[in-house]
Amino acid sequence: MRDTEPYKSLYSGQRWKDLVLNFRNENYRLFQLSIQSLLSVAIQAGLSSLKTPQCYTENCKNLHCPVCQKDFNQIAKNLPYSHCVQSRLIC
Repeated sequence: MRDTEPYKSLYSGQRWKDLVLNFRNENYRLFQLSIQSLLSVAIQAGLSSLKTPQCYTENCKNLHCPVCQKDFNQIAKNLPYSHCVQSRLIC
């Protein structure tokens, strides 16, 4: 039993999980893939461009604002607010 102890950790379940994670990360790096999906990146960019502090106050929520909706509000929670110093109207 003592002879197998140095090799026991090599076959542990955590070691296999680490191997799978390393394989996936190397595959992403090799093929220049992002760990985050492009849909998720696009949604976050859109929500960030629409997000204002009013989206998080109960009395100022807009029914037509995607960020004010419950599900999108949670996604946008950690995203930065949109920054617009001057409004522009294009006709």
